[in-house]
Amino acid sequence: MGEAEWKMVLKQRRDEDRGSGITHPSCGRTRGLDHELAFSKIIVELRKKHPGHILPDEDLQWVFVNAGGWMGSMCLLHASLTEYVLLFGTAVDTGGHSGHGAGIVTPTMLLHGHIWASALSLAETRSASAVYPPAGRYWADISDTVISGTFRQWKEGTTRSEIYYPGDTIVHQAGEATSVQWSAGTWMVEYGRGFIPSTLAFALADTLFSTQDFVTLFYTLRVYAKGLLLEANAFFSTWGC
Repeated sequence: MGEAEWKMVLKQRRDEDRGSGITHPSCGRTRGLDHELAFSKIIVELRKKHPGHILPDEDLQWVFVNAGGWMGSMCLLHASLTEYVLLFGTAVDTGGHSGHGAGIVTPTMLLHGHIWASALSLAETRSASAVYPPAGRYWADISDTVISGTFRQWKEGTTRSEIYYPGDTIVHQAGEATSVQWSAGTWMVEYGRGFIPSTLAFALADTLFSTQDFVTLFYTLRVYAKGLLLEANAFFSTWGC
């Protein structure tokens, strides 16, 4: 899928969001805010729009991620077998490889196709022209919207890198890879759609074979399991179970 098609997909998701009665409240504007305040607003608004799908406060936890030579921290908000939403960033300069995988995507959307439109509008992307083409070889498409700091991406087969700023959305499409770099203080909202378990091998490889930080491994698997249980409960609730 090319850049123009991705712009159309994201526009359609925003249009669907509006048509379903899910509005873009002014209190959701986050550009220019401290990243912690911006994250708090995003969590509150997502819970309002998608009750029963966002982890409660007691299950929110910032967990280190070591992958592809880089190190960051994530806070998972929603997870299923085909979707996730998380907060991600780093307090120090870091960079490495975006990851490998096959380019096969499962297009199922468990939250009626609206959760990405909600997160996108709350993070306040700058414009449709600020949606960039892909990176990252997984069986999933992953999109990041920058809240603060800068994100640099060097695409395979090119000799120049690109820098993205607050309000930009970067689409990491299945089947491609890049070199990635975050400046200290870069924080973003991330949305993944596809076969999410396929991303775990890359996400956990450095933890298993390099840092051997098994406490972080436990935290990661535990919070993902909590997300799956929450989604399963929401699914069965709709069937009156």
